[in-house]
Amino acid sequence: MMNWKNVSLSENISQAEKSQYGSDKRVGEEAFTSWQEGMTRFVKGSKFKPQFNSLRFYLLVFGLFVGFMIVVGRLFFLQIVDGREQLVLSQRNRVYVKSVIPQRGVIYDRNGVILARNAPAYSLGIIYSEIPSEHLVDLKERLQDFFAIDQDDLDDGFNFALENPHEEVLLQKNVVHEKQVAFQVIADEFPGVFLTQDDIREYPQGDYLSPILGYTGIINSSEQESLLNTQQYTYGSTTGKEGVEAQYESSLQGKLGKVLVETEATGKVKNELLVQESTPGDDITLTLDVNMEKRLGDLVGESLTKYDAVAGSAIIMNPKDGSILAMVSLPTYDNNIFQRDSEKVAEVLNDPRGLLVNRAIKGSYAPGSTVKPAIGAYALQVGVINENTLISGTPNVIRLGSWEFPDWTYTWGRAPHGNMDVADAISVSSDIFFYKIGGGFPADCGGSEPCSIEGLGIDRLVKSLQVFGFGKATDVDLPSEGVGLVPDPSWKLAQRGEPWFLGNTYHLSIGQGDMLATPIQVINLANIVATDSKTPTPHIRALAQEEIIYNAKPVDLQDLHKVREGMELAVSDGIVYPLRAAAVKVAAKTGTAEFGTLNAKGEYDTHAWVMGYAPVDDPQISFVFMLESGGASSNAAEVAKEYIDWYFKDYLKGATE
Repeated sequence: MMNWKNVSLSENISQAEKSQYGSDKRVGEEAFTSWQEGMTRFVKGSKFKPQFNSLRFYLLVFGLFVGFMIVVGRLFFLQIVDGREQLVLSQRNRVYVKSVIPQRGVIYDRNGVILARNAPAYSLGIIYSEIPSEHLVDLKERLQDFFAIDQDDLDDGFNFALENPHEEVLLQKNVVHEKQVAFQVIADEFPGVFLTQDDIREYPQGDYLSPILGYTGIINSSEQESLLNTQQYTYGSTTGKEGVEAQYESSLQGKLGKVLVETEATGKVKNELLVQESTPGDDITLTLDVNMEKRLGDLVGESLTKYDAVAGSAIIMNPKDGSILAMVSLPTYDNNIFQRDSEKVAEVLNDPRGLLVNRAIKGSYAPGSTVKPAIGAYALQVGVINENTLISGTPNVIRLGSWEFPDWTYTWGRAPHGNMDVADAISVSSDIFFYKIGGGFPADCGGSEPCSIEGLGIDRLVKSLQVFGFGKATDVDLPSEGVGLVPDPSWKLAQRGEPWFLGNTYHLSIGQGDMLATPIQVINLANIVATDSKTPTPHIRALAQEEIIYNAKPVDLQDLHKVREGMELAVSDGIVYPLRAAAVKVAAKTGTAEFGTLNAKGEYDTHAWVMGYAPVDDPQISFVFMLESGGASSNAAEVAKEYIDWYFKDYLKGATE
């Protein structure tokens, strides 16, 4: 049976052919030699002649080729040339997490006065997904020029934004008002760049508090890996860098909030869903009294000028509970600049005086005679002396070969002290007495009493200083506390390659030689002597009574009572005469500590120290004053008297009225 096909004839068929075949013709299938011939309308046994339209064929082939090349070129552009932009575009139809930086906690003094707070500001940021790729390079250059952004900070910010294209990434904190106004006029020229309301830290109580409070700053590249992984920080977050801000970072920082952001293909935010609210940081209260702080700062500052000292520090504490009531380190800096003025920040960081160092807890100096109560109490404890032991102040210079170890009376051209018990020796600050109980001395000492003294020897001498807290941290709740140095034979051999000599022991017996101590270690000694109860660990944050850590006394109370007697006599009858006329009865010990090298006069420069507590019958405050290169110890005692008089005559009286 023959198969038939309908053949539709084109309009190119002549009219005569149409008349012969009609517009449609049923033609037998075998009439077609092949499908190609069918396409050219060739039919066997018909009068139809094949017509091949070569122009249309080549146009068709050319069109297909051009279309193919367009597709290939576009794929190449999308995947190779503009892969970065397409990475961003491919993420647009997704839900993203945006971080909400929390409010930082406020810091108060013990009376509720604000010491650190948050102030409104505007910060500069970008959303990478909204920056057209063709504008990227130009936009970065313009941002750097317009906002004076550090190149490294700009690059770091853009790199982070590339990895987080829909997250608001802050590039600069606290844009000044003039720049804010100028930017608003040309904001349309900066696609993907925005100003957002933010907070900066503000310290309203002046420079004296800067070494204690520290400051905050944007997390740097070295901190990013560790902090960003905690999920509590994002790029542009701030963190405490020094002082209380750093010590209590985990409390002050708060917790990040989370917002799910849904965007359309255009990059436009379609919807926001709050997942977790940001939690503000905890407010904290310090033991400081801002009025006591300011008065202390004023007096120490004046003393630097008066006594031509290069620097100074002072601490006032409550010896009963360890509260730090005031702490000063001078010269100082303004911690408000760290988010406001990069040029001034550079000046502070490069200042050779070390403005960022809190000298009260980090400064290490020869303590001089301030350590004599510790050595005396321990000598009593281990039986090298007893409360009735008398030791002569003669000779007032001990000679070991070519080396001399003089008493201060010898240096000042005075007669030597007579026989002394340990309380007397503390009151007159006899170097000879402490040379003898530290390093020992033969029987023939030239006095009317036999004075063969075994002495503590270097091992027990080192122990006497260590048990009173020297050579280790007091554990005050401030970062980077110094530990000072209590040298011993192994230290000297390792550091100097030299053996230990008896002369080294004599030097250590009066707080000289290589020994170093911090002011907070020295006031800790005053706290140990001041009361019969356990000694509290110094602290700057206000604590409940049960949170305070107390430490046992290092020696028996009867031995402490004897050196306490010596510190009282030092004021009433002895060498600390400037405090004799103070508003209340004071117990104190001074120290004139030599350091450095001999000057043209054959003399050493000296630090001026005084430490103690008042009133003696019921101590309310303990104190330490230290003037670097401040001359005689009486200079520090003069400053202490002014403060004690102000506190007990003016400040406490005003508080009760």
